[in-house]
Amino acid sequence: MAKSIKTVRKMIQYASEIKRKSFSIDNLTVGVKCALTDTTSGIAANPAVGVAVDMLIDMGATVILGEPIEAIGAEKV
Repeated sequence: MAKSIKTVRKMIQYASEIKRKSFSIDNLTVGVKCALTDTTSGIAANPAVGVAVDMLIDMGATVILGEPIEAIGAEKV
């Protein structure tokens, strides 16, 4: 546990020193993956992710679907 805590502290220190900088959204690539399908996936999660993905693509980003088998019926998209 002590080794893990030390590692996390180093990671936090490293991350705190990184300076943010702007970039064009067409340089953004986002990966999406369904971790677990349950009753809420089709009701809330999948539609919400779909809206977000559509918005990102419309703005010029690239989105990669990690499980294309989940998109049955969307082979031509």
